[in-house]
Amino acid sequence: MLTLTLRGLERDGLVERTFFPTIPPKVTYALTELGRSLGEPVGALVLQPGLHVMPVRRWGAMVTVGDVRGWAAGLDGVVDGIAPRFGRAEPRRRAGAYLRGLLSPVARENGWQLAEAAGDATPDGVQEFLSRVRWDGDAVRDDLQAYVVEHLADPGAVLVLDETGFLKKGTKSAGVQRQHTGTAGRIENAQVGVFLGYAGLHGRALIDRALYVPKAWAGDDARRRECRSAWKIGSDSFSLLFCVALT
Repeated sequence: MLTLTLRGLERDGLVERTFFPTIPPKVTYALTELGRSLGEPVGALVLQPGLHVMPVRRWGAMVTVGDVRGWAAGLDGVVDGIAPRFGRAEPRRRAGAYLRGLLSPVARENGWQLAEAAGDATPDGVQEFLSRVRWDGDAVRDDLQAYVVEHLADPGAVLVLDETGFLKKGTKSAGVQRQHTGTAGRIENAQVGVFLGYAGLHGRALIDRALYVPKAWAGDDARRRECRSAWKIGSDSFSLLFCVALT
């Protein structure tokens, strides 16, 4: 959403966008002369007596700069906690950028928009991280569970088991077949992931996951090997999604 808003403001001549071909690439936005000229009248309009500004005041009273800094530091702590699971500096940086992108107000959490949120000119780095970089998803899950025990422990907490469908067009994705999925509300070609959630007084998080393997896959040696290979080799983006659920 932020990206779309900025692009709209750029289209209207209120901001200008500058791209820097650094590593990683960087994009900055700045007000144009027209945008700066609107500051005073817009400010006067917002402060006009009688206008309904309760949501703004309520939000300002609830959230402070210190709160935002605390959230950022907390996310940095999560990223630092899982950093040892990535063997090189670049995948570690990518993991942090991926988490921040999922938490950002992008309109769609696809490779292009996550890359733009990270300041990249193309989605190549995001796609490389998700499809080719090797790391231990189970170890990241263990790190998350330890975090939950340390920060969110609650004697009255409950576990929530649920499944989520991922619609697919092809037949090569591990475990894919025509099956009922709540995502579509009907039978569709899809993968199904089973997720275990934790919910307590101090917060909630996803703490485990599994890929549902249909009977047609489980009874076929070749497809079962393909399924196991797809799950164990490469990255496991589900594990990073767990970290996002902490918010």
